[in-house]
Amino acid sequence: MKSPTTVIGLDVRKKTIVASVLPAGSEIMTERVRIENNPTAVTKFVKRIAARGAPSDRGTGAPLFC
Repeated sequence: MKSPTTVIGLDVRKKTIVASVLPAGSEIMTERVRIENNPTAVTKFVKRIAARGAPSDRGTGAPLFC
């Protein structure tokens, strides 16, 4: 079943975060990135993902982080 929501899975460690992105309507992960675990890096990542504009199932356009 294809979902209208972009899902981002996060593996959070003390110094780094690994994020995997499953775009809306896709059945396979298309991106895996490692970012520093600090507010600046996380904000930059979230803004980049949100800018893609994939609509969520709530109609807000925001990605779903889990």
